[in-house]
Amino acid sequence: MRRNFTAFSLLFGMQICFLSVSAQLINIESKRMEAAKEGWAGQGEFAYAFIKNQNTFSQMSTRLNFIYNKKQNTYIILTDLSFIQSSAGDFENAGFQHVRYNYAKTNKLTYEAYSQVQYSKQMHLYPRYAIGAGPRYKIFKNDSVRVYAGASLLFEHEQLQEPYAIMSNERLTGYFSCIINKIPNVTVDFMMMFQPRLFDFNDVRFQSELRLDFPVSSQLKFRFATSIYNDSKPPAGVPNNFTQARNSIIYNF
Repeated sequence: MRRNFTAFSLLFGMQICFLSVSAQLINIESKRMEAAKEGWAGQGEFAYAFIKNQNTFSQMSTRLNFIYNKKQNTYIILTDLSFIQSSAGDFENAGFQHVRYNYAKTNKLTYEAYSQVQYSKQMHLYPRYAIGAGPRYKIFKNDSVRVYAGASLLFEHEQLQEPYAIMSNERLTGYFSCIINKIPNVTVDFMMMFQPRLFDFNDVRFQSELRLDFPVSSQLKFRFATSIYNDSKPPAGVPNNFTQARNSIIYNF
């Protein structure tokens, strides 16, 4: 366990050194990859859109996910960058980097520890640091259905702009995830997540996301994803609700 903690500490240090730039809650469930074999696995996602009417809009996003699995230990590294530009200037510049360590205590129970850093122009985050830990439980799993639930205690420190402020909070994080492969050539992935403040349950964030994956080949697939996000007490000038829909190409390696 000491060696595992040392490895996690090194990964956390790498994260701070390579500060990247996302918005709202980070849906880690949608970015997990099943590690059936030991060793490294990876996944890359790319999306681009161009719109021209009275104004010109271009959007590009990239996501890189890496996972290393050895016996009961799993290490996950996630990086997400998103950039939206219009003829009037930058509209959004956001992203995150997330490092997570999993220790499979039993076939159903896993302990997790993680750290992350986020940046978002729309959310006025410059940036948000977080570290947390908690259990993850496998409710049900077979060849076509996987259901998980988890909870963690999260400590966050964020720097806001417009207006400028520095805040530190403790939050509880709970989530439910269901992945279904019963429909031929389609994978359905649904997730719900909520984050209330530990000492103020009126301050809560909520996010739900639905993904549909359509395989193109053994390594390539097309993805449609839509999400809804709500923050009961967002920073000044930031709306309570965000919705998003995206199409992208996924490459597994």
